[in-house]
Amino acid sequence: MGNRKRFVWGALILSALAATASLAYASTYTIIDASTFGINTKGDIVGAYFIGGGGPHHGFLLHRGTFSTLDVPGTLQTAARGINPQGDIVGDCNTSAGGTHGFLLHEGSYQTIVDPPGSVSTVAVGINSQGDIVGDYDDAAGRTHGFLLHEGGFTIIDIPGAFATYVFGINGDGDIVGASTPGDARGVHSFLFRNGVFTTIDVPGAFATYAAGINTQGDIAGTYTHREPIPVYPYFGYPPHGFLVHKGKFTTIDLPGSTSTQVLGINDRGSVVGIYTDGHDVQHGFLVK
Repeated sequence: MGNRKRFVWGALILSALAATASLAYASTYTIIDASTFGINTKGDIVGAYFIGGGGPHHGFLLHRGTFSTLDVPGTLQTAARGINPQGDIVGDCNTSAGGTHGFLLHEGSYQTIVDPPGSVSTVAVGINSQGDIVGDYDDAAGRTHGFLLHEGGFTIIDIPGAFATYVFGINGDGDIVGASTPGDARGVHSFLFRNGVFTTIDVPGAFATYAAGINTQGDIAGTYTHREPIPVYPYFGYPPHGFLVHKGKFTTIDLPGSTSTQVLGINDRGSVVGIYTDGHDVQHGFLVK
């Protein structure tokens, strides 16, 4: 979970199954063998995939059961991270000149997002119905900062005292969610940024909580881990579980038969998307309605 900017895998395959176990609020889930990052109110899904055993990844849009590949022209690889009700898509791409840059796909035209001042790497993660874009960027010192791009102007979002701040989602009311690491860089705490005020959102007893998305009803979805650090995940703990916060109540989301589940997006209908690992250590994307 620590390097969420590079989650990509799989070919593009769908299958629908009955949901059970921790998915008590849902009726069905759908396996999507690619990385599913975002979903809008219409049910359009965006993400990334690669062909075969690796190599450059490609963004995709899944619209009414049909996949379309999304590649920013002239770039090495593309990942689509978020989509709004109008169908505008944001994400990130890598160029031969180096670095990661955010992009906006609007009415079929790709637009490179100008990096915030001092940025060496930028990722655009979410976009709302007003066209406001959120994400995060790294500076030359290796620190990570969140940002909001509104009507062409950047606002930097930093949790006071945090080593790194990540911004993952924004709803139609302008409410923003994300996560931060404290000064000692151990553990992760999520936040809601509303009307200029930060509110901490941590799953009770969790070592790390990542709020990945928020809808207009104020439901927040994301991922958390228990305090079980291992060498591969020394700061963030493992294994991850998805969660939903609805009217102040936390519900765990674990795909049946999974060893780990990460929820990465939510829409206004309460559907969530993400990725999970099955008992054979194979990773898949999913949609839960």
